Amino acid sequence: MAPPPSSGQNDMLTICLVGFAQLPAHFCHIALGLSFPLLRDEFSVSYTALGLVITLFYGVSGMSPELCIELATLPNVVAIKYSLPREMHKSLTKLAGDTLIVSTTSEEEWLDNITELNWQL
Repeated sequence: MAPPPSSGQNDMLTICLVGFAQLPAHFCHIALGLSFPLLRDEFSVSYTALGLVITLFYGVSGMSPELCIELATLPNVVAIKYSLPREMHKSLTKLAGDTLIVSTTSEEEWLDNITELNWQL
């Protein structure tokens, strides 16, 4: 019988799995911009309107921790991917307690947030 994997191996596996899970989201962000000519023709809108929609999409990711907590009270909201500075992650994690699972888009800070802020996997 093989020995169980060490903690370092488990951490690396988890990080790899999360990285691969994020791949479709990153692909969609790139593909959305490339699909503008098709969307413009299909919906008869201007590039400006499409750009505004994308700007709003990314602008929503800049919400304050307090607004995120308000959204967490909505039915079926259980997690948020928060892509702001680490101090705001700390604030949101503290405010959320057990009501909201917080994650980050930063691969550099991801493991630190799990260990220091007790984020769930």
